[in-house]
Amino acid sequence: PGRKVLLNDVNPYLVTMWKAGRDGWNPPEHPTEQDYVHYNKLRPLDDPMTGYLGVAWSFGGKFFGGPAKDYRKTPHNGSYFTGSYKSTLDKIKILRQNDVQFSVGSYDEVKIPARSMVYADPPYEGRTPQSSANGKFDRNYYFGYMNKLAKANTVIATEFINTPDWEVLHDYGDTVVRHLNAKPADGTVELLLRVRP
Repeated sequence: PGRKVLLNDVNPYLVTMWKAGRDGWNPPEHPTEQDYVHYNKLRPLDDPMTGYLGVAWSFGGKFFGGPAKDYRKTPHNGSYFTGSYKSTLDKIKILRQNDVQFSVGSYDEVKIPARSMVYADPPYEGRTPQSSANGKFDRNYYFGYMNKLAKANTVIATEFINTPDWEVLHDYGDTVVRHLNAKPADGTVELLLRVRP
């Protein structure tokens, strides 16, 4: 409260959804798989449902990565179409209580005033297509950019890989982001890091 917040994402559909939520749109609690298929086919940029179904009701939060299912329940078809309604609504409530602005683009295009708190959530290497507004995601460039940014700001990031000069604030261990069993074969875990200049 009392702070200005800028939220930026390379996915314009997601930004449309959060902006609509801030401005009064409420997501439906029970969209259908038919809705998911419809919005995946048309993908209207000006409709917040595209971002909502494409992320909050999609497998692993990957943009239209397939309809999310809950196999722990056993209806006639063996699974329920399920998503993150409550989590999305909780975030929208926070947006409405704060001074939040939005932008769409690559992380290195965002104008950040000195002495800001910056949270970076890059694509996880080897888990999702490495893309940005400018094409392929360059990890070496990203690490260098964050190090430079940290000279005038507090920079926090999530990663599976830690560079020697970044400080581990929290180790989440194996998480749903990985979609793997505990003790992953490659030894990686999800980390919350502070970038030290």
